[in-house]
Amino acid sequence: SNATEVRWWLPEGGHTDKTIIEEINTMHEQGFTGFELCMLDEAGVSADVYGYGSESWQHDAKVAITEAAKLGMRVGITSGTHWTHANIPGLDPNSEAAGQEIGISVENVKAGQKNQGTLILPPVKRGIATEDVKKTFVGTYAYRVGSNGNGQQTILDTKVGAINLTDQVKQVDDQTWTLDWTAPNDGDYVIYSMWQQGTWQSQEPAQEDSYAINYYGSAGVEALKEFLKNYYFSDSELVEAIKNADIQFFMDSLEISTSQGQRSLYWSNEMRQEFINKKGYDVVPYLPLLYGISTGANFTGAGKPDGVDGVRIGNVALSGSDGATIDEMTTWRITNDVYDVQTQLIQEKMMEPLRKWLKENYNITLRSQMPYGTYMETSEMGMAMDYVETETLNMKDQTDTYRLWSGAAHIMDMLYSSETACVTGLNYGLTEQDYIKIANLEYAAGVNRVIWHGHASSWGPESNTSWPGYEGMGAGLSTRLDSRNPDAKDYSEMNDYYGRVQKLLREGVSRTDLGILHLNYGENTEWPTQYADWIGNHQGIYWTDMSLQNAGYTYDYFSPDYLNKMEYNATTGTLGDTVGYQAILVQQQRMPVDAAERLLELAK
Repeated sequence: SNATEVRWWLPEGGHTDKTIIEEINTMHEQGFTGFELCMLDEAGVSADVYGYGSESWQHDAKVAITEAAKLGMRVGITSGTHWTHANIPGLDPNSEAAGQEIGISVENVKAGQKNQGTLILPPVKRGIATEDVKKTFVGTYAYRVGSNGNGQQTILDTKVGAINLTDQVKQVDDQTWTLDWTAPNDGDYVIYSMWQQGTWQSQEPAQEDSYAINYYGSAGVEALKEFLKNYYFSDSELVEAIKNADIQFFMDSLEISTSQGQRSLYWSNEMRQEFINKKGYDVVPYLPLLYGISTGANFTGAGKPDGVDGVRIGNVALSGSDGATIDEMTTWRITNDVYDVQTQLIQEKMMEPLRKWLKENYNITLRSQMPYGTYMETSEMGMAMDYVETETLNMKDQTDTYRLWSGAAHIMDMLYSSETACVTGLNYGLTEQDYIKIANLEYAAGVNRVIWHGHASSWGPESNTSWPGYEGMGAGLSTRLDSRNPDAKDYSEMNDYYGRVQKLLREGVSRTDLGILHLNYGENTEWPTQYADWIGNHQGIYWTDMSLQNAGYTYDYFSPDYLNKMEYNATTGTLGDTVGYQAILVQQQRMPVDAAERLLELAK
């Protein structure tokens, strides 16, 4: 069936077999064709008994999958407890398998001043003792300070360049390193010392602390595979049910962060060499350029005037040839190189091996939301999954924003789903007419699989369930598409309608007219805004000239890397069998050289 699905909010493993089976059959009768099992942390429910990693949750998942398989419904298994990241109960947060970062300490040294003694250690996650955090020394570099810029930026004088002090640092014990160095008399200096350490990011509820895995090294995905093999897949009956059903491993919006709440200095013990292999130089001396770039430093809402040609840097920058003014372009290129390598590694080290392992061993497909909210390129991860997904909450129902991932879906010839109708402040406030409007704005961009946010059963823990039923996701967020709603009587008819629309949208291949190259690290979405109505105001967000749309042309956005996934078809005049692009539009002033060469090759 092609009708819609739901995200099912569950109070840990606290359901009975009876309530699970009744709820799934109710969904089926209402015309829904699948559901995600999403665990929430509930007061009054013991995580030791019912949390992620427990026998109770494993049992509930088995009951749900088995019943769904009987009814021909799809099931999504999340990549960890809650939804923010793939996580593993009991994972050692100091291990390479857990999330890792570059921790940086900063020491200012006056001209001619002797720096002798113990290096300052980098900050660790709040609430964690620094001695509990394993630190692996990476390097120490000194820079002459060109100027303090506008008082907010530190400018590193490139006339002197990075002074490598790494070999002069002596390790005393697991938490102590010393340096004996005297700054030259030609100016003030700043010393950056760097260590690899765990992010210690965790999520609840789980039987044990459930730490985020490392997405950028092979140890992370291997640990995740081992956990799944010994948890869900240790039950032969469940494995048999999974193999004969439509099961997806689902990864929600990528909400991994460093110990200081940043999203730029992710690391692994493989990353330094991988960077050298991919970019031809050692990035470690330049890691201070990313120091202090916070989660939201470059995310200020969609439609900002700099767009894809913006040069956005942090509070530390390289100088120009005069040693004092900022060289924005070189600083920007280096930080972009970091984000590009992270974009490649998350595919090579995490997504691709996970997808291959799930499919070959359990007939499970991989569905993931794209990495918006990070500084990675936002469309390329579509090359390493089976389904691309977006969401209402981040995009605020703006068709032009959904186009950021329609190109990936069309070029890779896969379904494009959305976590649909999560609207702040409108729980129980949306009508079926609102649902149609929201879905149509997604369909217009190429989405062809709606997964409603969400579904919650009437049953729930006595400690926090009251009329009209268990809420699950925050009460301020819509939606609750279950039998408590007066319009539940219409869900079957509603799903008949959506089923017809989505069947049509899934037929054939894309015939989108134009592909627009769009390369931007740290892509803005509508997350920071309460309300957006670009489409209602007849405005474009990324490609702002509306004459194309007014003339009836359709278009997608995608990274130039997707040019390598297409070949020119002389018979049809298009770029391959799965897309209808008759032209590629270049909307930005800069692109990687290999992308420009590939574009020229296709043009010829």
